Amino acid sequence: MRLWFHLCWILLLASSPEAVAEKTRFDTATETTHRQVTWDDFKGRLTRSKTEQAQISTAIHTAPFDVKMTQLNKGFWVANPLALEFYAVMSKVRSGAGKAARTNQLLAHEQGHFDLTEIMARRLAQKLVGVEGQGASAKKARASVVARIERAHRETVDALHVWQAEYDRETNHGVHRRRQRQWSEKISSILRDTPGPLLLLD
Repeated sequence: MRLWFHLCWILLLASSPEAVAEKTRFDTATETTHRQVTWDDFKGRLTRSKTEQAQISTAIHTAPFDVKMTQLNKGFWVANPLALEFYAVMSKVRSGAGKAARTNQLLAHEQGHFDLTEIMARRLAQKLVGVEGQGASAKKARASVVARIERAHRETVDALHVWQAEYDRETNHGVHRRRQRQWSEKISSILRDTPGPLLLLD
């Protein structure tokens, strides 16, 4: 399991909520947003590992978003992000698997890694509902809200790393059949109970 860090900041971008949603749901030759994966999605080379026969590379991305600036009084500004969205992405070219290891059981394990990333992306969106920045100037207020979002993103990625490591450890990278089945059921349940990606609108 590999996580790569990606934070896409494009502030004050003129785009409609529909356009943002369209841009953040994709399936290309190199990347895909969250869905059921197949072995055909694993297009990269498998790095040498004594414990892993397959590796999926995922990340939590942020969609481009606008920032609404409001001056409440002299020397006091508030910054509110608009259409703030987070979503899980799998890099197909950074994900790999040995040909002999491409079993349904191992694919279910790799799917679990992707599902965990999606769960954390949804939780990050929930965490940042209503987030705002304040400052003595528009620039300072904007910097404040960006810093809050960046900090929440880093904390979420760190927590995801811990969760992914626990998942690998307890399932022995998908080899332990009973533990893998238990984890798959647990992850599916959490995914069902976690609200889908949110567009936080003004």
